[in-house]
Amino acid sequence: MKKLLIFIVSSAFALSLAACGSQSPVSESTTAAAETEASEETTASEEGVLVAYFSWSGNTEQMAQMIAEETGADL
Repeated sequence: MKKLLIFIVSSAFALSLAACGSQSPVSESTTAAAETEASEETTASEEGVLVAYFSWSGNTEQMAQMIAEETGADL
């Protein structure tokens, strides 16, 4: 009886792990939606984006400047 219970529990555990580990392939509709969203994005200057930061040592200031340059945002 004990062996049967262990077999049932271990089988259920193995099946639950197998079910959680499967990955579905990316569908064409998902990639098409992502491309549509990317094409609809506007630049930072059109949206009025601001990069705000606080830098104690200067490292954050350098990163904020790099981000602002790449995105075209105000610093």
